[in-house]
Amino acid sequence: MRRDFRAGGGEDAHSDFRSMDSAPEALEYRSHYLDIVPGSRIVFTYESIIDDVVRWASLVTVLLADAAAATLLTWTEQVAFLVRTGDGSADLPHLRGGIALRLNGLSAVLGEEATRLRG
Repeated sequence: MRRDFRAGGGEDAHSDFRSMDSAPEALEYRSHYLDIVPGSRIVFTYESIIDDVVRWASLVTVLLADAAAATLLTWTEQVAFLVRTGDGSADLPHLRGGIALRLNGLSAVLGEEATRLRG
Protein backbone atom coordinates (compact mmCIF):
# COMPACT_ATOMS: atom_id res chain seq x y z
CA MET A 1 0.00 0.00 0.00
CA ARG A 2 1.35 3.41 -1.00
CA ARG A 3 0.33 6.60 0.82
CA ASP A 4 1.95 9.81 -0.35
CA PHE A 5 -0.24 12.81 0.53
CA ARG A 6 1.33 15.61 -1.50
CA ALA A 7 0.80 17.13 -4.94
CA GLY A 8 2.30 14.60 -7.35
CA GLY A 9 1.85 11.77 -4.82
CA GLY A 10 -1.00 9.34 -4.46
CA GLU A 11 -2.34 6.21 -2.86
CA ASP A 12 -2.65 2.60 -3.92
CA ALA A 13 -4.68 0.03 -2.03
CA HIS A 14 -5.49 -3.61 -2.77
CA SER A 15 -7.86 -6.07 -1.11
CA ASP A 16 -9.99 -9.11 -1.79
CA PHE A 17 -13.73 -8.93 -1.21
CA ARG A 18 -15.41 -12.19 -0.29
CA SER A 19 -19.08 -12.82 0.33
CA MET A 20 -21.04 -15.97 1.05
CA ASP A 21 -22.91 -16.10 -2.26
CA SER A 22 -20.44 -14.92 -4.91
CA ALA A 23 -16.92 -15.43 -6.16
CA PRO A 24 -14.17 -13.34 -4.51
CA GLU A 25 -13.32 -10.03 -6.19
CA ALA A 26 -9.85 -8.47 -6.34
CA LEU A 27 -10.28 -4.76 -5.57
CA GLU A 28 -7.74 -2.06 -6.33
CA TYR A 29 -7.76 1.72 -5.80
CA ARG A 30 -5.18 4.03 -7.37
CA SER A 31 -5.15 7.78 -6.84
CA HIS A 32 -2.98 10.72 -7.87
CA TYR A 33 -3.02 14.08 -6.06
CA LEU A 34 -2.99 16.98 -8.52
CA ASP A 35 -3.26 19.91 -6.11
CA ILE A 36 -3.27 20.32 -2.33
CA VAL A 37 -3.78 23.70 -0.67
CA PRO A 38 -3.71 23.14 3.12
CA GLY A 39 -6.99 24.09 4.77
CA SER A 40 -8.58 24.98 1.43
CA ARG A 41 -8.54 22.42 -1.42
CA ILE A 42 -7.59 18.90 -2.51
CA VAL A 43 -7.84 17.85 -6.16
CA PHE A 44 -7.18 14.25 -7.13
CA THR A 45 -7.98 11.54 -9.64
CA TYR A 46 -8.63 7.91 -8.88
CA GLU A 47 -9.38 4.62 -10.57
CA SER A 48 -11.45 1.76 -9.17
CA ILE A 49 -10.31 -1.60 -10.49
CA ILE A 50 -12.18 -4.87 -9.98
CA ASP A 51 -10.60 -8.14 -11.08
CA ASP A 52 -7.94 -6.24 -13.09
CA VAL A 53 -10.55 -4.20 -15.03
CA VAL A 54 -10.81 -0.42 -14.56
CA ARG A 55 -14.51 -0.02 -13.80
CA TRP A 56 -14.56 3.76 -13.30
CA ALA A 57 -12.25 6.76 -13.08
CA SER A 58 -12.95 10.04 -11.31
CA LEU A 59 -11.75 13.59 -10.88
CA VAL A 60 -12.50 14.82 -7.34
CA THR A 61 -12.31 18.32 -5.88
CA VAL A 62 -12.64 18.70 -2.12
CA LEU A 63 -13.14 22.28 -0.91
CA LEU A 64 -12.79 23.26 2.75
CA ALA A 65 -14.21 26.51 4.14
CA ASP A 66 -14.67 28.01 7.59
CA ALA A 67 -18.25 27.83 8.81
CA ALA A 68 -18.71 29.29 12.29
CA ALA A 69 -17.06 26.83 14.70
CA ALA A 70 -16.83 24.09 12.07
CA THR A 71 -15.47 23.35 8.61
CA LEU A 72 -17.70 23.07 5.55
CA LEU A 73 -16.53 20.30 3.20
CA THR A 74 -17.77 20.31 -0.41
CA TRP A 75 -17.09 17.13 -2.43
CA THR A 76 -17.43 17.41 -6.23
CA GLU A 77 -16.81 14.28 -8.30
CA GLN A 78 -16.87 13.82 -12.05
CA VAL A 79 -16.98 10.11 -12.83
CA ALA A 80 -16.62 8.11 -16.03
CA PHE A 81 -18.06 4.59 -15.80
CA LEU A 82 -15.92 2.56 -18.18
CA VAL A 83 -17.46 -0.87 -17.54
CA ARG A 84 -20.99 -1.08 -16.18
CA THR A 85 -22.41 -3.60 -13.77
CA GLY A 86 -25.34 -5.24 -15.54
CA ASP A 87 -27.55 -2.46 -16.89
CA GLY A 88 -25.55 0.16 -14.94
CA SER A 89 -28.45 1.20 -12.71
CA ALA A 90 -26.58 0.24 -9.50
CA ASP A 91 -23.25 1.89 -10.38
CA LEU A 92 -23.98 5.48 -9.33
CA PRO A 93 -25.73 4.49 -6.06
CA HIS A 94 -22.74 2.21 -5.32
CA LEU A 95 -20.33 5.11 -5.93
CA ARG A 96 -22.39 7.46 -3.73
CA GLY A 97 -22.40 4.86 -0.96
CA GLY A 98 -18.61 4.68 -1.18
CA ILE A 99 -18.35 8.47 -0.85
CA ALA A 100 -20.54 8.36 2.26
CA LEU A 101 -18.29 5.66 3.76
CA ARG A 102 -15.19 7.77 3.06
CA LEU A 103 -16.70 10.86 4.66
CA ASN A 104 -17.89 8.84 7.67
CA GLY A 105 -14.35 7.51 8.05
CA LEU A 106 -12.94 11.03 7.81
CA SER A 107 -15.40 12.22 10.43
CA ALA A 108 -14.41 9.36 12.75
CA VAL A 109 -10.69 10.10 12.34
CA LEU A 110 -11.18 13.83 12.85
CA GLY A 111 -13.37 13.16 15.86
CA GLU A 112 -10.63 10.99 17.38
CA GLU A 113 -8.03 13.66 16.62
CA ALA A 114 -10.17 16.43 18.10
CA THR A 115 -10.67 14.32 21.24
CA ARG A 116 -6.93 13.65 21.42
CA LEU A 117 -6.15 17.38 21.05
CA ARG A 118 -8.70 18.39 23.71
CA GLY A 119 -7.42 15.52 25.83
